[in-house]
Amino acid sequence: MPPLGIIVGLFVAFLVAQAWGDLDRARSAVNQEASALRAVVILSDAFPGQAGRLRGLVRQHIQDAHQDEWPAMVLSDNRMSSAVALGLFSTAIAICILLVTSHDRPFIGQNGVQPTVLLQVRPDAAVENTAR
Repeated sequence: MPPLGIIVGLFVAFLVAQAWGDLDRARSAVNQEASALRAVVILSDAFPGQAGRLRGLVRQHIQDAHQDEWPAMVLSDNRMSSAVALGLFSTAIAICILLVTSHDRPFIGQNGVQPTVLLQVRPDAAVENTAR
């Protein structure tokens, strides 16, 4: 496998690892927030006369997160930075593909692999080298 193919493979592997890490962190944050809100609901009975108000505030917070914040995170508020990042990523992938396809024949061209080392270890090469 050519070195450029290895680099592209590593790049993709690191991107996938980062995406999985981001997904795990997001899932953990959502679970932590849900756990904290559940604790507020359970402990709200300890505040006489305020339990209904606390539960209403928790309900409103969850509704706001579900209806306003979640869609904003999904759609990304900054479309320009997303477009620039996507353009840069697409350009990098196109360049990598171009480089990989242009170097698919390692035995020809200016950077091609030459059989010089093989010719030097050929048994009759030692005789030729000593004759010179």
